[in-house]
Amino acid sequence: MHLKLGMLFIEEDMFAESLHHYTEALRVRPEYLPARMALGALYGRTGRYDRAVEEFPACRLRLAPANPSAHYNLGLAHEMRGSIDEAARHYGKALELDPDHPKAKKRLERIESGGG
Repeated sequence: MHLKLGMLFIEEDMFAESLHHYTEALRVRPEYLPARMALGALYGRTGRYDRAVEEFPACRLRLAPANPSAHYNLGLAHEMRGSIDEAARHYGKALELDPDHPKAKKRLERIESGGG
């Protein structure tokens, strides 16, 4: 229920309310992957890239080592904070897991062409 409420609030750009519900979802179920990924995405969307980078490894390493979206999101957070090599590594991992991941492919191509 909290995850769905958080998603509704994010659609309305009500970030504080969304944060509250994602946090509540994780208080009840700390290993709940969809809430953890949503929280990391929220941090990225609100410019809290350091927090996003902290959150996404929890998804990637403990909960979803084979989830391409977790690697893509972690790559995006690294890119936004200027860690281009780390971003490229995670975009590459996302593509290794899902060769057709369009967002990861586009961002990695941009980095490799020098536009990162």
